[in-house]
Parts: sequence; C-alpha cells; structure tokens
Amino acid sequence: IPYDDIADESLNGYLLRLAEENFLGSTHALLRPTGVRLKSRYTEAERSAIAQYHGLDVQRLDRLAAFPAVEGSMADGLFVRKVVPVCPECLQLSGHIRQVWHHQLFTACPQHQVRLIAECPDCESSLELNRGGRVSLRLRMRPVASECAASRCSQPPGFIDPPAYR
Repeated sequence: IPYDDIADESLNGYLLRLAEENFLGSTHALLRPTGVRLKSRYTEAERSAIAQYHGLDVQRLDRLAAFPAVEGSMADGLFVRKVVPVCPECLQLSGHIRQVWHHQLFTACPQHQVRLIAECPDCESSLELNRGGRVSLRLRMRPVASECAASRCSQPPGFIDPPAYR
C-alpha cells in the first residue's frame, strides 16, 4: 500500500500506483474484486468498497476524490474529464497523475508550457493510463492499440519523442 501522499495526485493516479506496488496488471485488476469499475468519479459507497477490500483509509480516498489541489467545482463533478491527458515532462519528473489534468479547462501544463497529450503524437492512438508500470514516458503511457509501435509508429513501445508534443 503506498503510504506516501503526493499533494496533487488524483484518486485514479493513487489507485494506479496502488495497483503497481501490488504487482497487479492494471487499475482494472485492482478494482475488479470490489465490483467497482474504473471511472472519472466514484460514489461514496464505491470509495468505501475500495477502501474496505484493500484495507485503505477511506478518508484518504475521499480527500483525493475531492480534487483538493484544484479550486472550483470539480468535487461536485463539474469539468471532470473522462479521458485524462498528461504532461510528458511532469511524468518524467514526478511519475504521478496530477489532479489538474482531470479538469476540462486545463489544456497545457502551467509549469512546462507544453500542451497536455492524450494520444501518441506519431499514430494518434489513445494513451492508456490504467496499466501497470511507473508513470513515465517510457513505461506507463502505452498506446491502447498494442500494434501501435510495431506497425504504425516510429516510436518504440511506450516511448514518446519529446519534440513530438511541443
């Protein structure tokens, strides 16, 4: 169980880290025994079921679900994205999914001045942020289409060339 809190980590980011640290293949595998499906927002009952099954602190999950690092109405479910784009540079530096990336009005990273990406710049396949592996350009940002890197992309699996997202 990851006991360290990362101030601006999202609930799904925390669940992904939990899945990784328990050697599960994905967030789906972590949630499957609880009967909860991966989604952008979880009910109080769903957060409770996740916490109970995995021995987690429900208050921690509730706090992460409220998007405390983002001011506004995200805690009420407004402006929450279903597909979360990422800042490749942030992932290289910190290795976690930030809360602000879930907000529909964030289109660029305020720290790195680059646009957030949700697909491979070479083949435009969606990036899948629910698989295991450290959050980095090298490992976690895998195109959904497994054949992407082998047949359509010039990039090796899981890699994104930094100039491609500027």
